[in-house]
Amino acid sequence: MMDNRKNNLWNNEKFRSNKPASQKDKPLQEGDSLLEEQIEEEIKDIEALEKEVEQAIADHPTIIELRVEVQSLKDELKDSHDKLLRAHAEMENVRQRSVQDIEKAHRYGLEKFINGLLPVADGLEASLKNCAVENNPVIDGVKLTLKMFLDALDRFGVKQINPQDQKFNPQLHEAMSMQKREDVEPNVVIDVMQKGYEINGRLIRPALVVVSSE
Repeated sequence: MMDNRKNNLWNNEKFRSNKPASQKDKPLQEGDSLLEEQIEEEIKDIEALEKEVEQAIADHPTIIELRVEVQSLKDELKDSHDKLLRAHAEMENVRQRSVQDIEKAHRYGLEKFINGLLPVADGLEASLKNCAVENNPVIDGVKLTLKMFLDALDRFGVKQINPQDQKFNPQLHEAMSMQKREDVEPNVVIDVMQKGYEINGRLIRPALVVVSSE
């Protein structure tokens, strides 16, 4: 009788599930599916991240490539600096040559002009040398004119070379002849045939002289 009650209880709809076995396992299957989807999404994220890293590596050079590029830039900078220095040096050389050319042109023009005036001084001195008249107004006028002329040359740096009774200097004097003089030691200027001139320490005309011999 007890067995009949158990059977009736088992057969009772209240204590018996009408759901099939597949529906009973459904919550577990849905959880597994969600977990698999999450894992797949994470894998996709990892793969995307790997691609980004690979792309970043491809887009950015390595340290060795950076060093090579930096060295190349340094070489280009050094080459540009050397070219700049050479250009600056060349410009300085051009400037100095220009200054020298201007100075030479100025000096040459001044020397040429002075050389053209020196015969005037030579003529005045020759007139005074050949004239033995004393206290003559004309002679005094010639002396004054010569002095004014030499003073004007002096203001332009022109100095007269008069080596009378001085040691012969081949750099400033030109010996026209030699004479023996008992009262003068050898190699001394005993007569000045034509006075010399220099401008700012540079010889423009040597003095023509007679030199004593041994």
